[in-house]
Amino acid sequence: MRGFLLALLLTLSAPAAADDVDMLLGAWISPDGVTKCDYVREFDGSWVTTRMWFKVDEEWELVAKGAMYQRPGENLWRMVGRSKDMGGIVLFESTFEFLGDGKVKLVNTAFNADGTTRIAEEDWLVTADEIAYDIFDIEAGERVPLFSGKWLRM
Repeated sequence: MRGFLLALLLTLSAPAAADDVDMLLGAWISPDGVTKCDYVREFDGSWVTTRMWFKVDEEWELVAKGAMYQRPGENLWRMVGRSKDMGGIVLFESTFEFLGDGKVKLVNTAFNADGTTRIAEEDWLVTADEIAYDIFDIEAGERVPLFSGKWLRM
């Protein structure tokens, strides 16, 4: 019984195994230096906190905070985040599907203060120093290019 309890405690206290989400961990900034974000493992490693800031009058303002997690048995990560001062968006719900070779597909639902929603998809290519992304609006089931950008590792 004592051996079982020790094994159980070691299992519960061990950090989560490395997985695809690890490529996102750390701090990132836009090339123009006006937006930054970070991804940090928390709790037992199975929870990743997310934060985003906009530079306003030379000061960093926190505009979004959330968390990523996996449901048991799923291969994708889910994210929920609250936001403010983001063009009326107050809540994001997203999925991150890691496709291999640094490719990540996101599906985002943005919930606006007025009760409307907007669905978008993002294609990311993650390297050690950069996240390049393309964002698409979903209109009538079709992907319509919205914009592209990059995050650079800080």
